[in-house]
Amino acid sequence: MLLTTMLLVSVAQDAVIRRPFLSPIFSDHMVLQRGRPNTFWGWTEPGQHVRVAIEGQSAEGVSGADGKWMVKVSPPKVGGPYKIVVSGPQRLTLTDVLVGDVWLCGGQSNMQFGLAASLNGREEVAAANHSQIRFALVPVSMSFHPRDFTTAPWKVCTPETVGNDAWNGLSAVGYFFGRALQKELKIPIGLVHDCRGGSRAESWISRPTLEGLGYVNETLGSIDEADRTHHAEYMKNAEDWIQRSDAGSMGNAWANPDLDDTGWNKVSLPASYSDLGFGGHLGVTWFRTEIDLPQTLPAGDATLSLGAIADADWTWVNGNRVGSTAEYRLGRNYAVSSAMLRPGRNQITVRVLSTGVTDGFMSPGKELLLKLADGTQVPLANGNWRVKQGLNLWEGKGEFPWGIEGAMSTPLVHYNSMIYPVAPLAVRGAIWYQGESNAYQSRPYVQIMQDVAKDWRAAFETDNFPFLQVQLANFQARGDQPGDSAWAALREAQWLSSRKIPGGGLVTAVDIGDAADIHPKNKRDVGIRLANLALKQVYGRSKIVASGPIFRSFRIEGSSLRVRFEATNGGLAVHGPALKGFSLAGSDRKFYWADAKIVGNEVVLTSAEVKVPVAARYAWADNPEITLYNGAGLPAFPFRTDNWPVH
Repeated sequence: MLLTTMLLVSVAQDAVIRRPFLSPIFSDHMVLQRGRPNTFWGWTEPGQHVRVAIEGQSAEGVSGADGKWMVKVSPPKVGGPYKIVVSGPQRLTLTDVLVGDVWLCGGQSNMQFGLAASLNGREEVAAANHSQIRFALVPVSMSFHPRDFTTAPWKVCTPETVGNDAWNGLSAVGYFFGRALQKELKIPIGLVHDCRGGSRAESWISRPTLEGLGYVNETLGSIDEADRTHHAEYMKNAEDWIQRSDAGSMGNAWANPDLDDTGWNKVSLPASYSDLGFGGHLGVTWFRTEIDLPQTLPAGDATLSLGAIADADWTWVNGNRVGSTAEYRLGRNYAVSSAMLRPGRNQITVRVLSTGVTDGFMSPGKELLLKLADGTQVPLANGNWRVKQGLNLWEGKGEFPWGIEGAMSTPLVHYNSMIYPVAPLAVRGAIWYQGESNAYQSRPYVQIMQDVAKDWRAAFETDNFPFLQVQLANFQARGDQPGDSAWAALREAQWLSSRKIPGGGLVTAVDIGDAADIHPKNKRDVGIRLANLALKQVYGRSKIVASGPIFRSFRIEGSSLRVRFEATNGGLAVHGPALKGFSLAGSDRKFYWADAKIVGNEVVLTSAEVKVPVAARYAWADNPEITLYNGAGLPAFPFRTDNWPVH
């Protein structure tokens, strides 16, 4: 059936957003990856020579038939700052560039969760002055097709740049991870914040890889069908919903050229949504401006150019609809008949629907203009625009026609729009915090995560780079009796996938969650645990303890079951008044709480309800009671000894 979680449909247009000479992932303040060539790329006319030079190192490439050029240059020694000069048909200079290690920060909302909203967030932000930590925020977006580029300028980590809310700043997990690495390694650290709340793991996989996963083939077919849907049908469905839901669209009231908009916010275009003076950008936003035209207008039609807009727009001149487009990459060039224009005052209105892309008006200001029939150009990039939001999707006014939560989960859409455009940036590895949206799909998750790691390594041209995951935190009400648990099954899948991914690793957050909040605020411990794992596994700091107790084996002795652990650094320890969270089952496969005691590196389990134990589990619940730690203060990973089917 037709996929209802439709994203923006590609449509044929004469004007396409101009691809930049240098991909925007390269900017002032960035961090280059040490110890390997760094690939630079961009676009120009075919057959052009482009040279990249850094501190005495340089290399040259030639743009292909599609205009894309790529150049690999070895970086100078660790540190900086350095300058990068890119020369060819254009010449660009990047300044304040450092050389160190670059890490991708991927996943869903618990990776996206900002520093300001974390535990002691105000104090942490105030102290976030780290000139040797730099970060790039990849804008949230979705696409059926690979996008060539995205805007993600690098920033120096300061209290002013890290962001001041939960969803529009630097990842708290990424920050604490990077801070711990920088403190220990004494080298610059770059963080590429590339995550999206609500996203399923499949959305971060490429299409060729997804085609090997049988259970998504039907979904891929639906995507293809949606992609073939005509632009007019897409826009009709969108407008039908907007007319019912958006305050300004009822009767097209805000497109009325005589509307009094003096109470609206002022804005200078082009602008991103963060410049508009209101909260969440997801929804419908209106832009209005007035221009003065000569008393004598030339004969013939004019052309209204607005550049590329994220995501869809409907545009009026003097109350007359002149066009609409539903693709963020495409420049808007709308014909305006001479009958629509008049000498003197003319009014332009643009209604924009945003479904997740955060760029707003994306093109350079010189591309925003009204061109009259005689070639006269009237600039539109100025501060004379007024803006007002007609509908904020977070306020929940009816069902969004593309199902915004579903769109976040559609396979391949985040790989296409958030991974592909920044690859093959040279990186050291990736940290990943995701799984909540896959919690009821534990069986395929093991393979899915292997595919995510494989695709990312291929995209970034780094075989077996470290891929370090976070195991789901505890969440929801604690049950009175042991039983099935979707979150426990997903945690097991995370454990298994981390063992199957070469260079993979896992830390657990099962003891630092919040029963009432799927976004626990303690991100500091998560980031530090990831950093310690990286320091031990990637950087060879062998004395660092990076793991809590790990189930190794079990044996049955009469009415008891003995579980043996490894990674018991400092010995097994109990946190709390008693050792709890263990359960036993007999051949009937029914679990009962077990009495537990520590004997050396083992835990001995018994239960009055289970005379002949067959299997044991620990922390097998959505919100388990975590009591077993090692001497280093790290919790034991959840486990089970059985292989019985689970949800």
